[in-house]
Amino acid sequence: MCSSALIQARMGKVIFGAYDKKRGGLGGSIDLSKHKSAHHKMEIIGGILEDECSQILQIWFKKLRTQK
Repeated sequence: MCSSALIQARMGKVIFGAYDKKRGGLGGSIDLSKHKSAHHKMEIIGGILEDECSQILQIWFKKLRTQK
């Protein structure tokens, strides 16, 4: 949903830290920005400090799961 929203918003450039290898829409499991149905092309820069960002996300989700 997020990648589709970025395409609809006609973002010029998207920069992010960690890929979502299971469900990511901008280069994780699929790259919707390069899909033939995408009417807008944008520059994608992913994997910036990927190890650090992945660790932060893992810690955050682990904490979220233990709070339930």
